[in-house]
Amino acid sequence: MLWYQIESILTHNALGEYNQVFSWIERVFLSGNPAFSGLYFERGQTYLSLGQKDNTKREFELAVKYNPNFAPARDALETI
Repeated sequence: MLWYQIESILTHNALGEYNQVFSWIERVFLSGNPAFSGLYFERGQTYLSLGQKDNTKREFELAVKYNPNFAPARDALETI
């Protein structure tokens, strides 16, 4: 499994380097474990920055699916 550090993904997102965000997240998911709630949430945040609300909602829902206690995603779903 590919290990990742969320900080680098957060940094790319903060800098508006969205293609890097998508690329890193996809690499983690393709490594064999699609259940990282934090990554779905961060990808949702990226889609939100791009104004893609349908994709944002889908990603937040996936974050909650894999971790029903993931409050940031649950809270974010209430705002979109």
